[in-house]
Amino acid sequence: MLVLQVKPLEIDFLFVDENQRGNGLGSKILDRIEKEAISKGCKYVFLNTFGFQAKDFYPKHGYELAFQLENYPIL
Repeated sequence: MLVLQVKPLEIDFLFVDENQRGNGLGSKILDRIEKEAISKGCKYVFLNTFGFQAKDFYPKHGYELAFQLENYPIL
């Protein structure tokens, strides 16, 4: 029996201070994270974010919505 173990990259929080947004810093951070994950053998990314946060940022970098939780409580 062959068992493949896939190591995903999991991003729960990626935050750039509001005063630093719009200058490419978030893109540079994400690029560095992705390169490090690839070097560690990660093949997939699991990303958590809220709809009002960075809604255009991740699609710009090739990310696609896989699923969405309805009525997710905000604590």
